[in-house]
Amino acid sequence: MVTASKGNRLHIGIFGRRNAGKSSLINAITNQQLALVSDVAGTTTDPVFKAMEILPLGPVSLIDTAGLDDIGELGEKRVEKSRRILSKCDFVLIVADSKDIVDNNIEFEKQFIEDVKKRKIKGILVINKIDLHPFDEKSVEKLKNNLDFPVFSVSSVKKTGITELKNLIAKTASCSMTDPSLIGDLIEKNDVIFLVCPIDNAAPKGRMILPQVQVIRDVLD
Repeated sequence: MVTASKGNRLHIGIFGRRNAGKSSLINAITNQQLALVSDVAGTTTDPVFKAMEILPLGPVSLIDTAGLDDIGELGEKRVEKSRRILSKCDFVLIVADSKDIVDNNIEFEKQFIEDVKKRKIKGILVINKIDLHPFDEKSVEKLKNNLDFPVFSVSSVKKTGITELKNLIAKTASCSMTDPSLIGDLIEKNDVIFLVCPIDNAAPKGRMILPQVQVIRDVLD
């Protein structure tokens, strides 16, 4: 599924404050040491993209971003770049340090969630580092109700809850996926369809071009 076209992928942005564990989360989800992880705040400076498949959702593109609370002249540019990424996202994971959640220091996340809602983007607030600062299920449910937003807790370092998070991403994101139909409004059930696929010297050998494949997929669906 790595070869799926960029336009056919669900773009999932990973956002949050510095040192919330965004990079360790993308590493845990992909099961690769994709992003550099450090205790030093602001390690991620540029967006990191990773194509993968999350079943049963399908092909996705994960995007790790710089901390939204970065400071200084360079920090402001990184924040601006991260916020530009938001406009390209179909789904977001907002990562928060469990210590901030336990201390009720979540005004920053609340404001970002409101921004996400205004843009009509679905997502999940991911409470990370629960191995260091435990956050029980009752508290998760209460926070979810208060924010009116999905909430899930994990430890990306210990890999706790990662599989369950992937399942929740698939379940939550699939509700918002409405792929445009190419010919769905032109055909009905039991119709006989003739597809004419022109083949010339410019056509890739042994393969059909993407629009032809998309039409076949649309007919089958």
